[in-house]
Amino acid sequence: DNDQSRGLQKRGVERRSLDQVIKVRDRVKKRYITLIRDASQKIVNRETLAISRQVEKILKDRSNPDFEDWLVSFYKEFPEYINKNLRAILLSYAEAMQEVVSGEVGIDEIDFEDISDDARDYIDGYIRQYIGSSRGQLLGLSQEKDLQAVQKRLEEWKEKKADKETSETTTGVMGFVARSVILGAGYALVWRNRSGKSCSLCKQLEGRTIKKKSQAFTDENEEFKDDKGNAVTFRKTRYPGLHKDCQCVLVAE
Repeated sequence: DNDQSRGLQKRGVERRSLDQVIKVRDRVKKRYITLIRDASQKIVNRETLAISRQVEKILKDRSNPDFEDWLVSFYKEFPEYINKNLRAILLSYAEAMQEVVSGEVGIDEIDFEDISDDARDYIDGYIRQYIGSSRGQLLGLSQEKDLQAVQKRLEEWKEKKADKETSETTTGVMGFVARSVILGAGYALVWRNRSGKSCSLCKQLEGRTIKKKSQAFTDENEEFKDDKGNAVTFRKTRYPGLHKDCQCVLVAE
């Protein structure tokens, strides 16, 4: 009974410690979330306005059939606009998060250069993913010769896309910073679910631990089961989010 009591007590301490980590990190996230959301909405507004105008031109003049070529050309230039509006904010957020995570593992002297390569890689990867996903969705619709469907998707983006992107970047930056700082300090890195907020997919990662920078939490195309027992696969996952709106965290052990 005493052993069981001590075990429960230990888990209670660990949970309080995790809750405290999350609370402090979320305080930093809260400082930046409006800035990131505003920048994301500005990006989405520019994107949807430019594409909507081009769609309207083509619908008025069917002799102008080069929408797909135009779209490819537009997205070739668009990374510069995303970069201009978002990079500085995400770097500042990463630096603030580095200070918090460094405190968790007892690092007093903090140098952003230690994680700057990882920060640049994250932002470059995020922009590539944004462009690839957006262009792919619209090309898929336009190749079916359905420009009304393109317009409908743009309307959906205006309403929802900035929130989705904000969720992804705030979680992603927190994740890659925790990974960089904790592994860099020589600690093991543990995947943790937030209390009461995790889906069945994330629960399958709870407690997974890595110790080397070369390691990931999931293998490429590793199979998971969703709530209905269906198979779901993910890319190689090095930090949260595992999926849309994932709120998991990485902590030191």
